Amino acid sequence: MNHKKSRVLAAAISSLLSFGMILQTAAPPQVYASEGIRRESSQKASDWTFKAADNNDQTAVTEVVKSDAYLSGLEIKGGSLDKPFSREFSSYSVVVGHKTDSLTIIPKIDGNAAVTVDGKAAGSGQAVTVNVKTGSNVFNIVVKGANGKTETTAVNVLRNSDPDDVYSVPYRSQYHFSPQRAWCNDPNGMVYYKGEYHLFYQYYPDDMIWGPMHWGHAVSKDLVHWEELPIALYPESDGGAMFSGCCVVDKDNTTGFFGQGKEGLVAIYTQDNGDKGQEQCLAYSKDKGRTWTKYQGNPVLRWEDDRLLDKAFRDPKVFWHEESGQWMMVVAGGPLRIYSSKNLKSWKLESTYGKKTNEGIADQPADSARIYTECPDLYPLKVDNTDQTKWVLSEGGRYYRIGDLKQQNEHWTFVPDSDYSNTNDNISDPSSYKNDDTYKMNFGPQSYAAQTYSNMPDSRTVMINWASTWENGYCNNVSEVTGQYGFNGFFNLQNELTLKQIDGKVRLVQKPVKEYESLRMQQAKTELKNAVIPEKTDSSENLLSGFQGGEYEIIAEFTPKTGTREVGFKLRTGKNGKQETVVKYNVQDETLIINGDKAGVLPQGQIKGDIKSKISKSADGKIKLHIFVDDSIVEVYGNEGETVGSLAVFPDAKSTGAEVFSEGGQTEADITIYPLKSIWSDKMSGSTDPANVYLNTETASSSVKLGETTTLNSTVTPQKAEQKVSWSIAGNSGKKVSIVKQDAGSITLKGENQGTVIVKAKTSNGIARTMEIQVDGEDEKLNSNLSGWHQVGGQWTLDANGYNSNHKDNGFLISSTKTGSDYIYEADVTYQEGNAIGLFFRGQSPDSDKGYVVNIDDPEHKGNGSTRIFTFGGGTGDIGSRVKYTLTPGATYHLKLEVRGNKFKFYINDSLKLNVTDRNIKKNYAEGDYVGLYAFSGTGESDKNIQASYQNIKVTPLEVRKPSVREKMELYSGQSIQLAADLGEDDYAAAYYESSDPSVASVDDDGKVTAKRSGTAELTTKATYYGRTVYLKTKITVKTPYVSITSAPSSMYEGQSANISAKATGVSGNIVWKVDNASCASISSSGKLTAKKAGKVYITAKVGVYSTKKMIVIKRPYIKITSCPSSVYTGKSVQLKAQAVGVSGKVAWSVRRRPLLSSGKMSRGRHPPVFGIRFCVWKTVCKKSRKDHSNSKIKKLQQNSEGDD
Repeated sequence: MNHKKSRVLAAAISSLLSFGMILQTAAPPQVYASEGIRRESSQKASDWTFKAADNNDQTAVTEVVKSDAYLSGLEIKGGSLDKPFSREFSSYSVVVGHKTDSLTIIPKIDGNAAVTVDGKAAGSGQAVTVNVKTGSNVFNIVVKGANGKTETTAVNVLRNSDPDDVYSVPYRSQYHFSPQRAWCNDPNGMVYYKGEYHLFYQYYPDDMIWGPMHWGHAVSKDLVHWEELPIALYPESDGGAMFSGCCVVDKDNTTGFFGQGKEGLVAIYTQDNGDKGQEQCLAYSKDKGRTWTKYQGNPVLRWEDDRLLDKAFRDPKVFWHEESGQWMMVVAGGPLRIYSSKNLKSWKLESTYGKKTNEGIADQPADSARIYTECPDLYPLKVDNTDQTKWVLSEGGRYYRIGDLKQQNEHWTFVPDSDYSNTNDNISDPSSYKNDDTYKMNFGPQSYAAQTYSNMPDSRTVMINWASTWENGYCNNVSEVTGQYGFNGFFNLQNELTLKQIDGKVRLVQKPVKEYESLRMQQAKTELKNAVIPEKTDSSENLLSGFQGGEYEIIAEFTPKTGTREVGFKLRTGKNGKQETVVKYNVQDETLIINGDKAGVLPQGQIKGDIKSKISKSADGKIKLHIFVDDSIVEVYGNEGETVGSLAVFPDAKSTGAEVFSEGGQTEADITIYPLKSIWSDKMSGSTDPANVYLNTETASSSVKLGETTTLNSTVTPQKAEQKVSWSIAGNSGKKVSIVKQDAGSITLKGENQGTVIVKAKTSNGIARTMEIQVDGEDEKLNSNLSGWHQVGGQWTLDANGYNSNHKDNGFLISSTKTGSDYIYEADVTYQEGNAIGLFFRGQSPDSDKGYVVNIDDPEHKGNGSTRIFTFGGGTGDIGSRVKYTLTPGATYHLKLEVRGNKFKFYINDSLKLNVTDRNIKKNYAEGDYVGLYAFSGTGESDKNIQASYQNIKVTPLEVRKPSVREKMELYSGQSIQLAADLGEDDYAAAYYESSDPSVASVDDDGKVTAKRSGTAELTTKATYYGRTVYLKTKITVKTPYVSITSAPSSMYEGQSANISAKATGVSGNIVWKVDNASCASISSSGKLTAKKAGKVYITAKVGVYSTKKMIVIKRPYIKITSCPSSVYTGKSVQLKAQAVGVSGKVAWSVRRRPLLSSGKMSRGRHPPVFGIRFCVWKTVCKKSRKDHSNSKIKKLQQNSEGDD
């Protein structure tokens, strides 16, 4: 934690400057004196910025000049600010309806300024209209003063989507929360504050697959109905994505963010910097979470500071620990760690759980477990019906452990109970406890990244999960199912957590929060009391044959009779048993099972087969099931939450039936089914007019193989609208598909010939949607890691030899598999006749011939053939020179192409033939994600068709190392350093350097950086590699050199000597010493100081033009009597003691007698002074006999250290 890193302090304490004071702290440099300011370009609340120094930093306080004009008022027409305008805030949020496509922003400015609103020039009081797109928008108001300084205020606008076209689309869960649009994953920062539950979540607003992470935000007053708000945290220009974290209420203002006696919300999140590692950061809100300010001291904890030095360092969960009176953090991403803090800014490592203790992890207790996870959580729970408290460690919401949080070796440590002490290395492959229900938090696949709420208003512990998984790439693949409806991602039900003794073990129990009961439609419930489910046969009765529903809750209690093997439900069933999700209990194995193999559309990566969890019947032979069914998920609670399983399902909207069954025998049952109201119903208009139409295939694939069929289903929104559409097919002149059957809501097609057709569905009021259906050959005949081949010219067929060309002119067969831009591309080509064979690469689209071609062109086989690389569909033509090559009919050639940026190498039968560089790549195809096959023959009558077979087609991606530079550096004025860009693997790479402020730091053409004066600047490295250009930034901080005296006494005595030492920082040279008063002391060139005479002296240490001084007090030596009685009787002896201060040697003693005066006082005479070690000390005592004791007068005379009377 003790890394040296400059921090900015903000406080209006200009009086310090007048005294030349230096602001220092002995605390870790993360600690701020105060906070509440914004980024450098937009300070308002503070006039001065201070730099907190470490113990050796003598940098003086410098003034930061702010803009001399500022925003003094803000009006929005067409929407409302979330709070009244105040100079205290630098951002505001606005939420508008789906019909609002523009807003008018009117800024009011104090001072002479140039103003822009969303990049448009404006003036004080001048209205600027901005267009508002559906979803998230940010409009910046930039005020630039006459002094050139700027201030920025952000207006974050959320334009809601049309509710009729959002909440009623297929697969939109009706009581599980999901954002209106785009991608979401892990829940973050759940907290209750001032009457609202806050749910933040990982969010990417620009696509339906994972991308640079933001923090989305929604609030609720009842944990059920949610209101989406503008994005809370953006990646912004400080770099790095906003990964997972948490929120706390800083009630006692431990951070200092909120002012004395005030409180607010603090978010602790991970900033992910890619290969550079992960670090923990803070942001805070003073307006109930509507807008957030990032702490200028970020990061507060870096992976380099962590004992394990593991870049996987993310997902902090922070809570207030009453026992120790401090904040605690669990953080992982790999191995678990626990930290503590008093102020959320400075963190102390308590314990780690990543390596064995004999590997030297000093802060790891000897008996700690090895725990690897993501998204950890740690919370205390009471064991039911006892006063015992245990701590639960959630491992990403997939697994959990129960134990104690206690001090070991003065470190707070999580110690698992013996039942939970498994020490497997990695949760991603937990082979030793994957199938042990002891550890499972949810036995279904779609439940991950669980987090609990902070600051709950009651004693409950409530948890929420993301209803998806990264396993097998499932979560991104869901976009193929829900992406056309504009969203991907939702959340599991929120569960209340308790602990219970089950079979002698303390186990976690989860129940859905009671607030969901408010959604029950009591008047429409289906209830079976004391029912007997008959043994299932072909003719047995289905007791739920009259039930239809898409969103509902089931409460069931089964008592299987003798012989019964299984009992359960089939949910969201369709016609003829084509769709169903099965939830059942195996009586013999005592296993709860969910099976979604026939649930509907199955995204690629979905786990198939029975998903199981062990659960025992009660003593009287009963099993209890509590099931929630929604449009995209089934969640099952067994025996009142002893086990929980969640499975995402995507059934057809028309699959609304249900069945209860009993295999092998009868089962007694009590069953209640409550239809559940939509949490979005109040947002929808209830219109029955078609608003949109959507298409999907049952396999979620838009391709069909030759001879096979695919069915397209249509869904019209809102769901109350007429579901009838008309169908048409374009591009089917060659009978690529035939229609097997069609009706008002579906059409079934059979693949007849390779190619692509466009299927259109149209509603009665003319709203239409199309889907491309591609007919592919039998891929099993092709040995390739590419698929989705598109014919772009020519004639291609597929057989056991691979893809065959047989045509004249240019022909391309292009794969729709994205390859990236750098790779090795290989294929075996058997040539028969015709002009040219080759490979197509850097394609711009699977339906376009724009890209590069490498070919072998030899129609005559007479020695005049050649191989070359050239652009096609545009560009500059040939790249480099041609090389002669002759084709032999019937021969097979192994073609291999290596593509790195603008450098291409082409091998034929592993012999390098072409090694070229495209110097005009920016005019050609610098990037391109598609590859394909190429074949050509002339178009004359005498020209033969090009006949060749392509097989064993493979692309291997290449990792091309990008240039890099240091992101930060610190120098002192006058110092130089080589920036030294790492230009990667390209021998021809080049770099150009530039400084944003050469007066602070200059950089020459070779990257040599020279520090000029204190301040900050940004160095830009323009690096060109493999024909690509990147701009790399380095922030440089230049400090003023200084000299500090590191060892010197504060005082000395005459005659003494001392060695004074000093240290020069940021400047080199010999230290020159001097004193300001040579009569009191002298100092040698080596720093030896000799005291001469009492007084004050200033010593100065100087290197070059930098110096420092220190005052030393010279004192006179003296002697003091330390032991002497006030009287002594005649004839008695006493021992006197004295101490010499500031001088060494023995004390010489003398006694002098003096007569009494008539006044009773002793007379004083003069005695010669004694110097050196013979300081004369005397004390006179009047002595009487015992008889006269009562009349005796004794007087103690003052010591004279100079030897006077």
